[in-house]
Amino acid sequence: MAKTVIISGVFDLFHEGHAYLLDEISKYGDVFVLIDNDESVRRRKGAGRPVNTATKRMLDVLATGCVAKAVVKEEESPLNIILQYKPDYIAVGDDY
Repeated sequence: MAKTVIISGVFDLFHEGHAYLLDEISKYGDVFVLIDNDESVRRRKGAGRPVNTATKRMLDVLATGCVAKAVVKEEESPLNIILQYKPDYIAVGDDY
């Protein structure tokens, strides 16, 4: 059975740092990305954010080819999804 890695984030204005992070964590297993919904991003990042919709951000991470699954999370915390899927690893970017 394949190992799984969950990462949660905004992934707005997708850039090479995002692509690098997703590629690196894909070395540990199938990557499952939890995308923050638009309202959550507005609350946390302020006016004018997100620049891209949650659907566009989800498609951006899937387009990397190293992400097995991506969903828009409706809850602020990823805890319930983590408990449901029981990943082998939980990844975070170096900004946390």
